[in-house]
Amino acid sequence: MSRGIEPVLYQNKEIACVYRRTIAVSGIRFLTEPENPFQIGIHDRKQKIRLPAHIHTCPKELVISEIQEILYVMRGKIRVTIISETNTPIAKKLLIAGDAILLKSQAHSVEFLGNARVFEIKQGPYPGDSHAKHYLS
Repeated sequence: MSRGIEPVLYQNKEIACVYRRTIAVSGIRFLTEPENPFQIGIHDRKQKIRLPAHIHTCPKELVISEIQEILYVMRGKIRVTIISETNTPIAKKLLIAGDAILLKSQAHSVEFLGNARVFEIKQGPYPGDSHAKHYLS
């Protein structure tokens, strides 16, 4: 395990991963596996570096079979509880400003521990309020 990267395993499968603001990076570093639906990378660049204009291509049709979610704490503090299919807590992760978590299609809850701003990213398209979530309790 790399410093600042905390995988969460359940039944021999990675179900989440915490990325701390302390991750060592020089240039660019991708944190997720190439086959993961989200490609998460961190740039740590020197002043005046310029990336040429570009567009990302899709060599084949993509099929989304699971919804993943990224929470990035911009300010404040949150606690993310990762939960099993039987509504049992698997892990609790405290995140502070600059930390992020990738949730890989696993039930979870989020507790805001004081005022916090969290940037949330999920795959689309959005299925509508009645189909977006299944609540366990």
